[in-house]
Amino acid sequence: DIGDPLSAIAKAHPEVNIGSYPRFTGDSFSTEIVIRGRRQGAIDAARVDVEAMLANVASKLGARTV
Repeated sequence: DIGDPLSAIAKAHPEVNIGSYPRFTGDSFSTEIVIRGRRQGAIDAARVDVEAMLANVASKLGARTV
């Protein structure tokens, strides 16, 4: 579950909005994560934290991220 970690990242980066959009395509699930903001530096900082969180979650689940 990425809900709690993603909320913590959003709180740590108040200059950006982070959204997650789960999808089911009939045979698989995926989640699109979107980071929006006015300053590229703030977006990049949030992206680094989101990518680290996803890598951590994937390593615990034995899954891959794209």
